[in-house]
Amino acid sequence: VGATSHAEILKQIAQYKEKGITLSTVGFGSGNYQDTMMEQLADKGDGNYVYIDSEKHARKVFVDQLDGLLQVIARDVKVQVAWDPAAVESYRLVGYENRKVEDKDFRNDKVDAGEIGAGHSVTAVYDVVLRKTDVAPLSVRLRWKKPLGSDPSTELAVPMPASAIAKTWTEADAGFRLAAAVTGLAELLRESPYAKGWTWAAVRSLAGSAKVDPAEHEELLELIDRAAN
Repeated sequence: VGATSHAEILKQIAQYKEKGITLSTVGFGSGNYQDTMMEQLADKGDGNYVYIDSEKHARKVFVDQLDGLLQVIARDVKVQVAWDPAAVESYRLVGYENRKVEDKDFRNDKVDAGEIGAGHSVTAVYDVVLRKTDVAPLSVRLRWKKPLGSDPSTELAVPMPASAIAKTWTEADAGFRLAAAVTGLAELLRESPYAKGWTWAAVRSLAGSAKVDPAEHEELLELIDRAAN
């Protein structure tokens, strides 16, 4: 019904966005679903994209997390991490290849960025080699716009204190260990060259020690077992 070409649909979505109407997309089932197109549609409509492959996940999205799907609380959210070369020998952002914003465009409000829904959080993982652990290794800068209106972006800078660096895995926050386990799983699944030191057993052991949400924790362990087999 109506526009059917990719270009026409994206143009129509952009017109609605200017009126404060956002678009989120939901993919269902398995097999030949258009993941890239679904993500592009949601991105153009300042909304979110989720993929549902089970009744359990459908309940999670449409019952537990419905507010986050329907209500955008921040538009064009950009995150910039500034590293201190005196403290950091090397770093690598894991993933987010299709979400990268050039440094020169961080303060360019004409460059589109991501949206945050109500109750949503965003996690970025870096693979870092530190030179020192007694100084602040980085600072994080955030920029975002209000959900509606044409107000300019707000910017906030937050330094990471050296005291936030855990000396061992066991001392690290459970949420951090969980993020590391999920990252290890993703690197193994994509057969990343950086995953040569990872094993399914190591990923499962790390995930097993990082229970944050009981239901999601069991789901993650099940996913790791399925991938390993």
